[in-house]
Amino acid sequence: MYLRSAVESSESRLGFLPGSAEEKLAFYNLPFLDKLDELVCNASAAKLEKEGRRIIIIGDHGHDEVVGIESHAKKPIVISSVKEAEKLRRYKRAGVVSQSTQTIENVQKIINILMTKVYDLHFINTICFPTKRNQNQIKDLAKNNDLMIIIGSFTSANSKRLTELSLEINPNTFQVNGAKDLKQKWFSNVKSVGISAGASTPDYLIDEVHVKIKKFSKSKKGD
Repeated sequence: MYLRSAVESSESRLGFLPGSAEEKLAFYNLPFLDKLDELVCNASAAKLEKEGRRIIIIGDHGHDEVVGIESHAKKPIVISSVKEAEKLRRYKRAGVVSQSTQTIENVQKIINILMTKVYDLHFINTICFPTKRNQNQIKDLAKNNDLMIIIGSFTSANSKRLTELSLEINPNTFQVNGAKDLKQKWFSNVKSVGISAGASTPDYLIDEVHVKIKKFSKSKKGD
């Protein structure tokens, strides 16, 4: 059984931070990356609002990041789906930002509709780079493997979207919190497994999943 992964190590996640490894880890133990994405979105929304635009946020209603952006704008509009975008009335000027973990496909579909609703539309792409990269990688993994395992909390928007993306391409996709959630029956008649994880998934959980899948592979060969 072959294993292919699209996951980031803690080292790659922390590479852009200044200071020693210990200082970087201290930052990482806080929700630093999530806060950084939120700051970028807030700043973008503030910039667009200064231009006299109505703020539109593409994201999940009630999500912490979306609520944070809402608090930095006057009467913003939150749109989570194409159906909601279609119901929007026409505006002269609007500015659009997105929740950092939105799928590129969902944002693009909504933007296409907004372009028919807003005369002067300014969109700032606030999907974070690791999210874009993971989404692109997961499409390739889902196409080229018999089974897909997504590691991440079920409350994580990022992990949820990676799972949704994979399921669109490969119905044999399962999301797990960790190794304990893996089922041996998933691996029957499977020659290759693709593994991905949400940006905030700890490395030790990813390693544990790798180890358990390898054990499944060995037991399969022994049968």
